[in-house]
Amino acid sequence: MKQQIKILIAGLAIILVTNVVALGGVAYNRSGEPDAVIELTERELSIPYNFFWDHENTGLSLDLDCRNCWGNPDWFDRDKLIELGFEPDAYPDDDEAYSRRTEKNLSRGAYLVLEFDGDTYQRMVAAAQKELDEELARLAENPDDEDIEGRVEYAERELNNEQRRNSRLFAIDAGTDRVALRKTYPDGGRYIIVQAQLALDWDYDENENENENENENENENDKKIWVGRIEGMLIENINIPLKYRAVFDTIEQNDSSYDNDNWSPGYKAKVAFGKRLEPWLIAVESLVSGDQK
Repeated sequence: MKQQIKILIAGLAIILVTNVVALGGVAYNRSGEPDAVIELTERELSIPYNFFWDHENTGLSLDLDCRNCWGNPDWFDRDKLIELGFEPDAYPDDDEAYSRRTEKNLSRGAYLVLEFDGDTYQRMVAAAQKELDEELARLAENPDDEDIEGRVEYAERELNNEQRRNSRLFAIDAGTDRVALRKTYPDGGRYIIVQAQLALDWDYDENENENENENENENENDKKIWVGRIEGMLIENINIPLKYRAVFDTIEQNDSSYDNDNWSPGYKAKVAFGKRLEPWLIAVESLVSGDQK
């Protein structure tokens, strides 16, 4: 019996210490001036699917939606890999190299810079507009072509999604020196710095053999190259405090359908990123009722 009591006390002590450490970390993160304070909407802070049928759960969170925070963005090339401390030249460009990369899991933590509603997003809107204009021009020349009509409708939906629905948050740079990154991107209302896991990855140089015979397999002709890969942000969601839950309870689940061309964000939120680059909500406003929360 005494042994069981000792085990119980030890378990409670571990829980207490863990909670104290966690709360201490939260307090430190939120002390002083935040690294960034940014206002996002439902476009960048999406409600998780389980929210609508799990209202008793008090630990719900919002997903931070970054458009290219996974995979191989164009700017993450070989030069950026070397800048981040990777050594791609240590691995030959052959089929065995990819296996060795996978086995050794050549990845590391670093910092990502996320840009909100900036040049990258504007290029996406411009590209969608260009695609629509080109399809409309084709339709003008072939007014009875049902296939082109379908492509026009698709392009219209894509442009509408870019302008009204899709996230405007993009990863645009990475580095190992957080202070240097903040000096390069000083606007904390436009640029967020987050921790992420980055890695070496494998790709083909599409420009290497662009004049080769088009009938040949391009993967056999293209030069294999190392590129960078974003494996994900370390923190991808933000907890919803109880005092803000009423705002999200008013959001209709069916409004999130891509088929709804009139969809608009149901809320906006001011998010702070603290000393440890961990985010938290500091204000939430419903865009449906207009009530400040």
